[in-house]
Amino acid sequence: MIKRLGKISGVAALCALPSSVAANTVVHKDFYKQPIKNADKPLIKADIAKYKRIFLLQKKGNWKQADRQIAKLSNPILLGHVKAQRYLHPTKYRSKYRELFSWLKLYRDHPDAIRIYKLALKRKPRNANRPQSPLFGKKKSIETKQKKYGTYFRFKSAGVRVTRKTRAFHRKVRYLVYRQRLTAAENYIKRAETRGMHKAHIDLARARISAGWFYYGNDKKTLEIALKATQRNGPIVPSAHWYAGLAAFRSKNYALASKNFEVLTSTNGISENTKRAAAFWAGRSNLIAKRPSYMSRYLLIAADGGRDFYSILARRLLGIREKTIWESDSTSYQHNFSLLTQEKVTERVLALVQVGQRSRAENDFRQLVSSASLPRKKALISAAEVLLMPGLALHAARNTVDNDSPEILRGLYPLPPWVPDGGFTLDRALIYAFMRQESAFRVNAKSRAGARGLMQLMPGTASYISGRRYMGSRKNKLFDPILNISLAQKYLRYLLKHDAVSGNLLLLAAAYNGGPGNLIKWKRRIGKNNDPLLFIESLPSKETRNFIEKVLSNLWLYRDRLGQKVPSLEALARGEVPMNVNLDSKQ
Repeated sequence: MIKRLGKISGVAALCALPSSVAANTVVHKDFYKQPIKNADKPLIKADIAKYKRIFLLQKKGNWKQADRQIAKLSNPILLGHVKAQRYLHPTKYRSKYRELFSWLKLYRDHPDAIRIYKLALKRKPRNANRPQSPLFGKKKSIETKQKKYGTYFRFKSAGVRVTRKTRAFHRKVRYLVYRQRLTAAENYIKRAETRGMHKAHIDLARARISAGWFYYGNDKKTLEIALKATQRNGPIVPSAHWYAGLAAFRSKNYALASKNFEVLTSTNGISENTKRAAAFWAGRSNLIAKRPSYMSRYLLIAADGGRDFYSILARRLLGIREKTIWESDSTSYQHNFSLLTQEKVTERVLALVQVGQRSRAENDFRQLVSSASLPRKKALISAAEVLLMPGLALHAARNTVDNDSPEILRGLYPLPPWVPDGGFTLDRALIYAFMRQESAFRVNAKSRAGARGLMQLMPGTASYISGRRYMGSRKNKLFDPILNISLAQKYLRYLLKHDAVSGNLLLLAAAYNGGPGNLIKWKRRIGKNNDPLLFIESLPSKETRNFIEKVLSNLWLYRDRLGQKVPSLEALARGEVPMNVNLDSKQ
């Protein structure tokens, strides 16, 4: 096996090409269905045809015909995947325990091992031997392992107990705030305080109620409640400072706003992104309050190192040019990929790509990420670029602490291979920005609400925009990447022309995430607001606020990667509404 892996010269040669050649390549829409080209292929043509037929036959439940094709194979490299497809078939096959037991003995390094192991445990007879466990279990990501912030962390650090009783208390407060029963929530925490509820829990509840009043549009009540919490337990409930700062800013009390935002920048137990956002608003408050030295101090804090929304915006306000280096020399590119020749899975991945099973191939490489060293993660990103698997590239890049090298940057902002029917009628940077946030480039992504595919289209939305039904059994057609992007692009064009959006990129992201109906309702509640940043922060949906900021920051970085200007960033830096501008046609 190792000798054969050392001969994968075609892929290594492809990696040796200057990355700038491939950087702006748009691949034909049928690429996703085709095997890899220019590589030393593990499978001969006859086996490629047989494997393709096997996977198709098994999908339809034609087991006898599939078995006849399996018997004719000369290379059994994909039998683990073939059997996994059969044993996990949702309707056409019921696997036996001995089949699952035998599979795990031979193929426990496959991505389906976790599902098959769980199924084996359910079907295990009482006296049977226990099956072998998967080689690659579910592991926490780098971000999860290193998280040292959040409410629980702050409470634990302060020695405040979190019990079943306090959880029930906060659950009730969150429910009342969600239902906009804010006065009832205030009365509820007053009763809890008289019964001896810890002061930190009371002040956390106050911070949540102050948020409710802020999104309701009542700045006076927001400040009244939030400031009570900050005076007693500000370091433990920093969100009270955030809402006090926003309410003061909206009330044009910029001195009070800057004071609250400034406190947040030095608060422990909150994320670096939150600190940078607070620093940006502190700088902005001081700018309007005509305190330029304080403005510069806090904008520099906001601008330091991050690729989040407010960091990029702060750098633009300060006139700091982005120094993102996307390209790496061909030697390091080839070296990175050569590391994968040491992995047993590499030949199997290439074989899967040959037979058109790209999702399976990507999952095979994905399971290596959590335990891979930094050089191997870079190798996986290089492989993902060669094999055109943007989801794998992003997954590998997100699970590393190094985010400044060109390989990692390209992994964080990969260029997808898919092209919508009829080509791009909106800029690629805009489509990629939504795709990265919606699905992280996972073709088979599905939300709890039922949104599907790369652009997370709801079946109802797809049906409305296309004039064809994508309900019932047709829902899963939305997993097709070309169809999904084509319909999403059409929907984005529809939203851009909608009266509630009118070309405004902030409103476009809000409408795509929350729906145009919710956007109209939010705009009515917020009222006329000429400050686009304050408009974002005044939206009542946290999901939509985060979505807007991430889509815009994605857009700016994709513009940079594609060598384009960033008119929406320049507009926001001037305090203007960022409008959609098509730049692809001008290149």
